[in-house]
This record gives sequence, C-alpha cells and structure tokens, in this order.
Amino acid sequence: MPEAPKLCNPTPFAVELPFDRGTRIVVPADSSINLSAAQYESFRSGQAGSEGIRQVLEMAGVFLLDTDLSYDFQALKSIESTIRMRRERVNGFVSRLEVLSTSQGSDVDVRKIENAKKMAGISRMENEIQTLESRRAAFRENLGETSAQKQRAQLDPKRTCFVSNPPKEFPSVLALQIYLKENPDIAAKHEETMARLFPEGV
Repeated sequence: MPEAPKLCNPTPFAVELPFDRGTRIVVPADSSINLSAAQYESFRSGQAGSEGIRQVLEMAGVFLLDTDLSYDFQALKSIESTIRMRRERVNGFVSRLEVLSTSQGSDVDVRKIENAKKMAGISRMENEIQTLESRRAAFRENLGETSAQKQRAQLDPKRTCFVSNPPKEFPSVLALQIYLKENPDIAAKHEETMARLFPEGV
C-alpha cells in the first residue's frame, strides 16, 4: 500500500490525535493535512505499535492516503470502520451498565442508563454515528458496485482480484491465476464478480 504523508478526514467532525509530549494533530472536518516527516513516521503502517495506531485512526475516522486508491473508496472504508468501532464502544458501555444492574439485583433502569450515557459522552457518540451512517449511505450510493473498476488510477482487470478488500492487483496474469487456483472459494467469487463488472469480457 503506497501511503502518502497526508492524513485525510472524510467526516464532518474535526479530529484531534495525540502525538508527542502532549501535542496534538488537528485534522479539520472534510479536510486533510500534510504530515511532517516525524509525524508520518509515527502513523505509517509497518511501524512498531502500528496496529494500535491504526485503531486510533479508525476510531477517529481518518486515514493515511493511499495514492493507488480513489479518495472516495478510502473515505467509505474509513467511515465504515469508525461506525463499527464506535458502535462497539456504545454497545459495550450499555452492556456493562446492564450487567452491573442485574448483578446488584436491580432491574435495568433505562433513564439511569441514558443519564450515564450523557455524562460519559456516549450519547454524543450515538448522534455522531447517525450522521456518519448518512454519509456512508451517500458514499455507497455514488460509488456503486461497479466502482471497483475505478479504485486504482491504472487498474488492470486481467490481473486484479476484485473480491479482495481493497481489490488486489497481481504483478502478472499468471500470478493471479495461480492465486485463484490455490484459493477455489475466492476463485468462484472472483468469476461471479468479473461476470457482473465486465459482462462483455476483458
């Protein structure tokens, strides 16, 4: 994945990310910023602790730009990830409160849970999730199923597996054929997808 030192925010919310010695990186809503060399080194994939950093970025709804993929495709995937992670946090918070209530022999008090959600900022997160879900729907509608053809600037359908997420372009047609032969389940889905995306063949 050819990442660029650019952090993109496809959400309608400004994002603040912790950086070094208490400093924070601010990415305005619907915008992007160019990272310094030190900042990029901290955020790019493959670094020590990069899995934790990736989760921070996904939770915030921002992503490092992949120059081989369209912005819209990356924005959609980023929004989908942050919706999933925020929803998990909301559900986990409510679940813990419900377990606590039942362990104390009490009925679950919906009003108390709602008050606790407001105090913890969970209600605000739920509102943000609703906004993000609307934005996700708009991206999905405009990208459409055939957008796989446009995700790379120079994507060769003869050597690309569109079933992968994101689509994976192999170095040669033979390399793709070998991969599909080794993975028959993926091969079946690949053939179905190719027939749908390229009904006239490639």
